[in-house]
Amino acid sequence: MTPYNTTYLNNITSIGLLTDRVINDSIELPYSYSDLKIKPNTVITSTSFNDVVERINKNFLYLVSYGKIPGSDLPINYTNFLSGSLDGSYNYYQSTDFTSMSSTPTSILSGVTDISFTPTNDSGSAGVICNNSSVLLLSAQSSDTLTTLSASKLSESGTISPKLKDFDDIHTTAVDVSGNAYIMDGFTIYKYDIAGSTKNDASLKALIPSGRNLTLTMGGSGSISDNVKFASPTSFGILNENLYVLDQTQDYNGAYIKIFDTNFNFKTSNNITSTLKLYPAVDLLPTKDGMLILSLSGHILEYDNDIKLVKVHEPDPVTKSQTFRRLATSKENDNIFYMMTKSHIFKKYKSKPSKTIGRFSPTKMSIDEVSRDFSGISIKISDGGKDELFVSDKSTGVVYRFLEETGYENAFYNTFETEIFPLSSIKVHPDEYVNNFVFNKTFAKILYNHFVLKENARAKFQGFFDNTGDLVFDGIKYPLDEELAAIDYTTSNSNYVGVNEVVLSETINRPIKKIYDLQNLMSGFIKERRTNTSPISTVVVELPKP
Repeated sequence: MTPYNTTYLNNITSIGLLTDRVINDSIELPYSYSDLKIKPNTVITSTSFNDVVERINKNFLYLVSYGKIPGSDLPINYTNFLSGSLDGSYNYYQSTDFTSMSSTPTSILSGVTDISFTPTNDSGSAGVICNNSSVLLLSAQSSDTLTTLSASKLSESGTISPKLKDFDDIHTTAVDVSGNAYIMDGFTIYKYDIAGSTKNDASLKALIPSGRNLTLTMGGSGSISDNVKFASPTSFGILNENLYVLDQTQDYNGAYIKIFDTNFNFKTSNNITSTLKLYPAVDLLPTKDGMLILSLSGHILEYDNDIKLVKVHEPDPVTKSQTFRRLATSKENDNIFYMMTKSHIFKKYKSKPSKTIGRFSPTKMSIDEVSRDFSGISIKISDGGKDELFVSDKSTGVVYRFLEETGYENAFYNTFETEIFPLSSIKVHPDEYVNNFVFNKTFAKILYNHFVLKENARAKFQGFFDNTGDLVFDGIKYPLDEELAAIDYTTSNSNYVGVNEVVLSETINRPIKKIYDLQNLMSGFIKERRTNTSPISTVVVELPKP
């Protein structure tokens, strides 16, 4: 899903702008007037003038990007849940059936430790569900109804002999796009071919019993610096044919990221002990820009593609007092990930890990917060292009199925998107003779863009402080008359260079300042309206002792 209707606006990431606003972001234009104005004694050429135009345009696009906030009423749909029955069968049920059903302690779903799902060729789902000692392979033919299920257990024996030991400590799983399932059991990672299920191919299922077969193993108990064995593997993730294993000693005095290809060939090892001694980890998430690691304390450690620490992101206050469990990346928006705790699911931007878009609403969940014990999360793209989330709950023995997407609330009607001039049409062409007329043509186009955006103002973002002091997004509201009056703007001769004026820096800076003043007015419009203050009147605040 793209946030805009034009290629031009969807490419604003190339100038460092992301559509990643949350309600408690401060509003500050990328460039101040001091950054925009032409310095004294600067020779006014098309190049020097266009440098200013680019900065003015980035301020404008900032107003556009911060005029969108994703909705915080999450998820958009809680559709089904998967549960096992006493006779060993597994079925999907409507979410409304949850309260009338009891969990099944004898099912593999009771005590589930992790899950992983992937799309099938027939628009269904296939994946694995694990407890400590068993792995269940499930496939459903339709993502919409989720009623036709087949299930079988993965065998720990296969093409490798002799027969391997029974599973006894399964804690992480993954399924890749090629139809392979990876199971981390204690110190060992197993690779299974489950293509018969993911492709729903009868011929593959005939060749490979039940559509699955053990193909490779890797690991064993070793030292933290061992390249092919593990001291205490915590988690792993797969991205672009690479398998990333987080290995840290139980006393947290050693931690490495060990990287393999998906055929278990060793590639490189990275010592991250110095950081993880301070922030012991529970999960990792490979990304296109590097890696995110979730710590026990809720800090998110950001690493680049060379596994060099970029930043330690503080926990968002909204996530305080949580037991942190897993990270999972969105399939619908590559700048979004989900953080799962024991009792909640939080939606976040990869570009702003310390802030939260929202959390899944308790009113949309089947059970109260105290009873939840989430253990695994897996995401695939749905038929309609939404995130289809599977979340296992070992306390109730079910797997929930949610749908979620990045539905933006907009401060402006999106009709402006096709009416504005792109930067290439605004800048002075190198072959143009720079004079008053050329400068004024550019200023007129810049003003036109701002007026089109201003005339499409439709709503104010609104937020309120809750009992914990967190600012919560409360949706969009009609703008008040005084809020619309605050962005009234009338042009004058000062917005342009006079016909008889000498083209000096101060001459050009006058219309630049007028444009900057307009941008400041509009930045005030996209700032959220707050309906209360923090702390709220009903909260008792203790002052420090003198």
